[in-house]
Amino acid sequence: MQLRKRIGALELDLEYLEQRVLADTAQTLPLKIRPWSPRVATAASLTRYLALLGIPTDHADRQVAAILNACCPSADQKRQISCAPRTGE
Repeated sequence: MQLRKRIGALELDLEYLEQRVLADTAQTLPLKIRPWSPRVATAASLTRYLALLGIPTDHADRQVAAILNACCPSADQKRQISCAPRTGE
């Protein structure tokens, strides 16, 4: 049983390293190979993921919008956030 735990931990470590290599490689690609903005690419990826889970499109659209607004605010949203009055000060 101890050997299985060690093998499982090693597999997770190797998967993490693989993801890091892929992420580092993606960051070095020229922009013409990465034509989408991070917000558009994130939306496309989330939409595809939710479709694979079988979530209906109308629900997926709302969920993707909520995640994008929280993680990747648009320029307009950034302006609204920076101009919003601070409370509790």
